[in-house]
Amino acid sequence: MGQGREWIEVDLSRLGREEATGRAWSRASWDRGTGDAIGWIGSWGGPSLALARLAELDREGRDGPGPLLLAVGDAVRRGVPTAARASLLGRSPGTGFLVEGQVGGALGTELATLAEVVVLRGRTSDPGAVLFLDAEEGVRLESHPEFAGLSSRQTWEALGAPDDAAVLSVGPAGEASIPFATLGTGGRKTSFVGRGGLGALFGAMGLKALVVRGARDASAPNDERALGLQAALVRSPRLAARAAGGTIELFEAYAARGELGGDAEAARRIAEQARIARDSREGCPRCPTPCGWTFERGDGSAQGVRFGAGRALSVNLGIADFDAALELLGLCDSFGVDAKEVGTMLALLARSREAGHLGDGPVWGDGAAFARALRVCLADRSGGELGEAFRAGAAALARRLADEVPLVRGVPVRRGAHPAALLGQCVSTGGTDPMRSFPFLVGDRSREELERLAPELAPLPEGAQDPESPVGKGRLVAWHEDLVAGVDATGFCAFSMAGLLADGVVELDELAHRLLPEELLDPEDERWRALSPGRRLLAMGANLVLLRRLLDVGAASAGGQDPDRPRWAAAELDREGMLAEYRALRGLDGRGRPDPAALAELGGPDAGRRTGALRRAPSNPNPGPERARARVPHPDRSGAVRVRAAGALRELLGEGATLRLRAPSTVAEVLGLLADAHPDSAGALFAGGRPIPAVWRDGHHLTPEDLVHPGDVLDLVTAIAGG
Repeated sequence: MGQGREWIEVDLSRLGREEATGRAWSRASWDRGTGDAIGWIGSWGGPSLALARLAELDREGRDGPGPLLLAVGDAVRRGVPTAARASLLGRSPGTGFLVEGQVGGALGTELATLAEVVVLRGRTSDPGAVLFLDAEEGVRLESHPEFAGLSSRQTWEALGAPDDAAVLSVGPAGEASIPFATLGTGGRKTSFVGRGGLGALFGAMGLKALVVRGARDASAPNDERALGLQAALVRSPRLAARAAGGTIELFEAYAARGELGGDAEAARRIAEQARIARDSREGCPRCPTPCGWTFERGDGSAQGVRFGAGRALSVNLGIADFDAALELLGLCDSFGVDAKEVGTMLALLARSREAGHLGDGPVWGDGAAFARALRVCLADRSGGELGEAFRAGAAALARRLADEVPLVRGVPVRRGAHPAALLGQCVSTGGTDPMRSFPFLVGDRSREELERLAPELAPLPEGAQDPESPVGKGRLVAWHEDLVAGVDATGFCAFSMAGLLADGVVELDELAHRLLPEELLDPEDERWRALSPGRRLLAMGANLVLLRRLLDVGAASAGGQDPDRPRWAAAELDREGMLAEYRALRGLDGRGRPDPAALAELGGPDAGRRTGALRRAPSNPNPGPERARARVPHPDRSGAVRVRAAGALRELLGEGATLRLRAPSTVAEVLGLLADAHPDSAGALFAGGRPIPAVWRDGHHLTPEDLVHPGDVLDLVTAIAGG
């Protein structure tokens, strides 16, 4: 056990020289060794093996750019439904921190028949270099200088629009190693990955594209452990909402949570325009709830969009026109740049213009002006010093404009997030994407249900389940980070995992049994064997988080600031139950580095999970002011309550529903009345007697027991973070 995990390693600096071709790439099997924590983690395969191999390469020392690693987990190789994720990881050329991204589509399934991990090292000097990894023809490098300046989609077309291979490529920004360049994969509908520097790294290694063609005679995977999972996925209301909205439902969800401030109504208009513009939908292989929507633009073309990018280029810029946001996103895709960072920088330009510091900058709400600014800075490469600062990234542009922008490890993030989301995006080792950083069960499950899912964290202090309270967020953020890290390492869709658990369609132990690699399904180590499948999946994730922390020790020590505690968020992070609690659980020092005792636990089932310290943490027996206010009874009287819904639930209830009730009534009672009035919606409102949607009032989260009064407007949110 632990033998036979294969990876391919390619030295780009040698590949292409005829005399060195035989030594330029190799195939090897991982040997877990004896008693070595890194070897044991690598035996789990896929992204775990990639991290372990990166740890070995760090020990050997690195020359030049790279390495860049691609990996697929066990669930992809076994053909588990919705498991099609490929992981990409490397170090940001700008900050030195580890950067990791997940991408669906054909890349993972093609790679799965070649090897679990591909390691790219060195740099090629061939212009327009395209690397081919072919199950039948081996490894080769071709030079295509005519590809210079092409977008990812144009590169795919120039390669003959292959339908039997996966293509990963950079646009013009990646060729120039612009720090916020991304990688595009797919063909007619291109997906982008690599926030934080992976596109810049790919370009710095001299690559324009990577073409992966797997074995054509590979038998279709048929894994007995996956039986029944497809039916479970179809039963999840949240996954149905994601399939219907393609993450655009999050515009209404964020508006309901009060996280968009004065932009809430603009966000609702964007969501309505998106519903009208829906064009076609695609999904990952074997996914019964595909969520990859494309939308028709005003000029008749189609454009894919996810909430995070859409928000950055719409309400973030004062734009309430969905088509204008799609135009900006199309420009980002053609250049191959991170739309979220571009949105941050365009907002900096508008703020500087508003303050009178920039005479000809774009103004809020003017989509055409923002598009012109983007073309000037990226396509024309003009704009003088300001254009140079723009191409250097958000931090450089903010310095040039004497402004500030919230950054975590060099990547722009959102201000104004609730405590759980704020802590998650500041400490997450898997990136700042909400799916990797936001504890999605907070607010969707009661304290008792959270304790049942995570008994090792019990007793949770009162208020831990409230997303608006800092209480207990350190432990819940860590628990969710462990879960997502473990799931990502298998290649299973994190969205699907979140929907299944949040809706109670499957229990954690059942899901873990379907996903765990063989080494952890039937472990030899008695300490691991003593754990339930769910606890093993969490311990797997905790080990990967700790290993990422270890790999980032150099970068964390180099800067002058605590990477987990950026100055702009320090006051909130210092609240009780936040950063200090997270670090106590992980065994981290004051700069986020694992302490000696934590490193000694690496590879074991207790790594990064010092729950004993948390049991002594004080609880807060008093509810917060909003929670207390929500439960104050009012005199009995009748009245009307208006209910608004987002996403798929909106299609069942319409634009809104008005209910007459005898007050005071609880949230659960109101949802029961709603189900009676709209019988078709009952399955989307309750599961096993438990309310499904999160309920918000005036930007505050309500529990099923909270009281509702005449005149209230309730927002029902059935959504999964991320996208």
